[in-house]
Amino acid sequence: MWWKSQYYLHRAANLSDEEEKLGKLSGLGVNQYIYDFVLEDGVESMEVNTYRLVDGKWDSISSSKEVFKDSTGRLALGYETIADGVRVAVQSEGNNGISSYVPDYKEDTSYMSGMRKKLNERQEISFNEEFPLVWEIRTSKDVIQGPSSLD
Repeated sequence: MWWKSQYYLHRAANLSDEEEKLGKLSGLGVNQYIYDFVLEDGVESMEVNTYRLVDGKWDSISSSKEVFKDSTGRLALGYETIADGVRVAVQSEGNNGISSYVPDYKEDTSYMSGMRKKLNERQEISFNEEFPLVWEIRTSKDVIQGPSSLD
C-alpha cells in the first residue's frame, strides 16, 4: 500500500509579475527557483544545506536554518553558479527570512562545462530527511555524467 504524504514541497507553477520582480530585486540570481511547501503543524524550522563533493564524499559548505511556526509558505533558491554562492529565502504568513552563502574565495569555473538538474516534481517531506532541490556539476572533463533523477 502506498501512502501519499500530506507534507510536501513542489515547484511553484505560476508566479505573478510582482513575484518575478521581487525575485529579481532580492538578487536571487539568474537561476532562481521558487517552491511552495506544506509542513506538519507545529513545525519549528526548516534547514537548507549546500554540499560539495570532495574525493567522493559530500562536504557541507553551508547551512541555513530558518525558524518559523507556519506550516505553509514558499522557499526560493537563487544563484549564478552554486560555486559562487547561494541565496535562500523563506516566506510564510508570519515570517520572512533571507540568508546567503558566499565562498571565501571565487573559483574560476569559466573554462568548465556544466550541467544542472532541479526538482520539478512534487517531493514528499519527512521529518529529519534531506532531499536534493538542485544538482550542479562543473567539470573540466569532456564528458559530464550526472544523476538521472534527483533521488
